Amino acid sequence: MCLVAPYADATTELRVSSNRPMLVWQGVADRVALQRAGTSDILWSRPVTEADQLIEEVIPGSPIYGITPDIALQPGESYNLLLSFRQFAPRSFRFRVMDTAERDRLSTELAQVERAIAQENLSGKAAIARRADYYASQQLWSEFWAVVRSDPHPSPDWKALQRNVVSAVCPLVNTSGRCSDGHATRTPDNRPYRDHSFTLSQPQTVEILAQSTDFDMQISLLRSPSNSSETSSETSSAEQNWELIQAWSHAQSSVEEPRQILHEIALSEPGNHILRVQAADPQQRGEYQLWVTAQW
Repeated sequence: MCLVAPYADATTELRVSSNRPMLVWQGVADRVALQRAGTSDILWSRPVTEADQLIEEVIPGSPIYGITPDIALQPGESYNLLLSFRQFAPRSFRFRVMDTAERDRLSTELAQVERAIAQENLSGKAAIARRADYYASQQLWSEFWAVVRSDPHPSPDWKALQRNVVSAVCPLVNTSGRCSDGHATRTPDNRPYRDHSFTLSQPQTVEILAQSTDFDMQISLLRSPSNSSETSSETSSAEQNWELIQAWSHAQSSVEEPRQILHEIALSEPGNHILRVQAADPQQRGEYQLWVTAQW
């Protein structure tokens, strides 16, 4: 489960400008609700249905849903977005509605955007894209999605843009790990490694980012054998005949200036894949971070 809108990076609070913001998330939920922060009062609630699905799945089995509440939220107030599941505990996300002064400043800037659209004679998708770009620059993602979804006839490129936004917010892999004697499986040459799996529903390009300040990494990308669907779920990746697609060696990052190392690769077949992280030197140990993002 991943919240798509409202969304913010680690340094910015979740906020919206609209009093009826579009709520977007990835993952199957049974019910969505809004609660005033600091209280137990449920202001609005309704079940999630298949009709609420916005776009095609980015990750198999994790649809993207979007719902606009039919109640008006109050400027300056904070709310909890509650997502309920049948088999798991509810997830809660707190966001704030901009106060009147913030919304006035936003309205002034939006007026400038509209003047630029008029001066450049933009219309249709070009005008929508300009408005959406502004909201994205302000990290107002609920408003971004409301604008993007206003196009009644989205082109394949427009749909791909929406999936790319979800992929950026909700990567296929977003994890950290440690290669050490006590925290990893071992390869035939006795080097510790960690496996991280992801699944593609169709051929596509993925971006792989890795970072470590502790050791030189070697990363291998493997694909499941064609009969993997018949393989027992108890069979580990090491026991299956996984096909090696490509391998990379990563230089150690600087502690003072950690750097992310990026690889982009087009995967021609859907299905299960694994990224195997291990130390290039069997004597090295350490922690790492890993991201895999789909590009449409």
